[in-house]
Amino acid sequence: MIVCSCNALSHHDIREAVSRVRAVRPVGPITVGQLYRALGKRPKCGNCLSHATEHARLHDTAGGGECCKCPGARCWSCERVEAADILDVDGAAA
Repeated sequence: MIVCSCNALSHHDIREAVSRVRAVRPVGPITVGQLYRALGKRPKCGNCLSHATEHARLHDTAGGGECCKCPGARCWSCERVEAADILDVDGAAA
């Protein structure tokens, strides 16, 4: 399934990006910016952000789906965060 039409990213690409991010960052939230950087892409129109976030959440098995009690409840397993809140395109902290 295509997740991002602008970059022709599929749900398989998002799964791969989650794996790449988790290889260097085993715990903590994954931002949409981290996913795109892992694939060498940048978000363009932004319409895919919530869709990419949802697919990443589904493919991210870190923590076994249990709440990690992270500060601010900003992880996949604590609650779904608005895509605009977790967009971290330029590497700045969200």
